[in-house]
Amino acid sequence: MPRDDVDDFWDLVEQVRARAGRGEFVDGLTLELTRRPIPRIARFHATAMLLANRAATWEMLAAADIVFARHGGCSGDSFVDFRLWLLHLGRDVFEDVLADPDTLADVPEIAALAGDRPWTNADFPGMGELCGIGEHAFELVLDKISPTIAAGIEPPDEFDERPSEMPRDRYVRFGGAASRARFPQLAELFGG
Repeated sequence: MPRDDVDDFWDLVEQVRARAGRGEFVDGLTLELTRRPIPRIARFHATAMLLANRAATWEMLAAADIVFARHGGCSGDSFVDFRLWLLHLGRDVFEDVLADPDTLADVPEIAALAGDRPWTNADFPGMGELCGIGEHAFELVLDKISPTIAAGIEPPDEFDERPSEMPRDRYVRFGGAASRARFPQLAELFGG
């Protein structure tokens, strides 16, 4: 993935995150994308999918499973949403967690989930909406131009890309004592 696309992606995420809370993040990001040419919207989407797939590791799934343990574990859909949510937290958090998933325990939004209280929809560490944000921005751009011209513009192929549900790296067994040993901070935080 071209470095410029990755830098543009993170710059836009950080810019929107600085002025929008979690509830406004997707709308703010969509609005910013509508101000860009269609090829850049497509590259934003493709970059998000590639980054989400970078985080699709067995180690990340095991760490997410500790976080989701009281809620039935981390399903394939939840794992996708969780990795997209990590993207919304910004480059530094994403890279730190990717390097060592146990540092999830240091993320305030994760620490707030510990304990016995049920999660609300606002608490849930997921942001599946990021999967369709590029397509939505594309449609909004088409709405701004002549219907005759818009009818001739095909959606970019990049919009067909989706994050994988399961890890793509070499399988590593986690669970029980192995997870507690590998992720001591998370295990302590979530009573594992």
